Amino acid sequence: MKQIIVAVGALIKDRKVLLTKRIDPRPKFNNVWEFPGGGVEDGEDVITALKREVKEETNFKIEPIEMLPKIYSATRGKREGDYQVFLVFYFCRIISGKIKLEDAESKEYAWCNIKDLKKMKLIMDLNKIIFKENIKLFKKYID
Repeated sequence: MKQIIVAVGALIKDRKVLLTKRIDPRPKFNNVWEFPGGGVEDGEDVITALKREVKEETNFKIEPIEMLPKIYSATRGKREGDYQVFLVFYFCRIISGKIKLEDAESKEYAWCNIKDLKKMKLIMDLNKIIFKENIKLFKKYID
């Protein structure tokens, strides 16, 4: 089974977090909200991957400020490609840049507070679990 490491960032601005709406040919992953980030490439460390992916997806230069205390994983079956994802999640501050959705993976964005996050249709159940298990940490950075 293939294993994929994914670095994800909760970009904080004015006590809100950035979510992007995904474009994906797979119905399960299309038109759902996610935190910016993506796969770690061969030979790349997680922080470098996070900064690269966030820059590609949002045009923001970021700095990670806190990692969640747990690395999450999810396994996908044969219908979805038979792979396991390890999600490394960071809260990040924005250093520079203006939002610009340049890659073909996202079609819109939203700055969300805790109340908004509870209502959003997040990609994968894993993101919902991360949010629920770490609500206190989310409240440290967003209202």
